Amino acid sequence: MRIRAFVLLPALATLLPACDKSAAPSAPDAAPVASVSVTPPPQPRPRPADMDVPQAREPLKCAAGGKRPVCQVLDEFEKADAWNLETIRGVDARYFGQATVVEKGQPRTAWYFMVVKKVPTNDVPAGDLPIKIAIRELDSTLGAENTQAPKLLRALEHDDTVNKGNSTSQYVKSYAPSNWDGANVTAGPSTILHAQGGMFVREGKKRQLHVVHFSAVGVGGAVSGDGVYATLYPVSW
Repeated sequence: MRIRAFVLLPALATLLPACDKSAAPSAPDAAPVASVSVTPPPQPRPRPADMDVPQAREPLKCAAGGKRPVCQVLDEFEKADAWNLETIRGVDARYFGQATVVEKGQPRTAWYFMVVKKVPTNDVPAGDLPIKIAIRELDSTLGAENTQAPKLLRALEHDDTVNKGNSTSQYVKSYAPSNWDGANVTAGPSTILHAQGGMFVREGKKRQLHVVHFSAVGVGGAVSGDGVYATLYPVSW
């Protein structure tokens, strides 16, 4: 009997470790670490250089104080201040005036108008001003809108009351742009409109806007000095 007991004990000893191993709980798998991607905030676009007025005069042969309309716009532009958007008290503002358009070195007169609307800051690219603009040349095929334009301009120049029946004024006030452009400040006092490749704007003492645009030389036969030189007066704000 003693011999049998000694035989069984080693056999049990060999079984116990096997039971312990099977009963030991397995360690839970580690939860995967979620990767967090951080999107950097959009960087504001750098301020473009302001226009050089003396350099702009050279191809137009404009001496300071010149009497031609294009020269007068450059003179007033040089004396003007930064555009104060605080003067726009409503949702939008509308401007109207006369421009000298120079094409292949030859000037012509045109009527121009502009619509400016305020928008939330998050509706524009980083660094842009919280406005949208649409600047247009008045369609020369329109009837009364063109024939009554001189009366509207005279009233705006002298800060007189505009006749409510003026067709040009009604057209400008009711115009609904289908496309808008943005705007930004330059390294100088000018505001630059992202329209037609860039249009520089400054504000005069009576809230009139002086607008200068240079055509790209060589495109469509454009020569140095080609562009738009306009003074626009507030019709509504």
